[in-house]
Amino acid sequence: MAVSLGRVASILARQGTHDEARAGYEKARTIIAQLKALSPDNAGLPKDLAFYDAQIAALSGTGSAPASEPIATPPSAPSAPPAKGSWWAWLRRT
Repeated sequence: MAVSLGRVASILARQGTHDEARAGYEKARTIIAQLKALSPDNAGLPKDLAFYDAQIAALSGTGSAPASEPIATPPSAPSAPPAKGSWWAWLRRT
């Protein structure tokens, strides 16, 4: 859910609707913070929190990145779709 909210927020930020984007990043950050409280040993969650903090700061004008350009896509999002044919190969195995 947090990744989806972050993706939508990234799109909103690129479209220039910074208040809505910031709200999306804040919701995503809240989810990650709750997960971190439930799973404090998860090493990836602090990185995710830092990502959302940076996005929120950038859109608030307090970060190092320009408010019109979010730093990146959400950290847990896959960077590329599966390789061509990989879904078919998987389906044939089942």
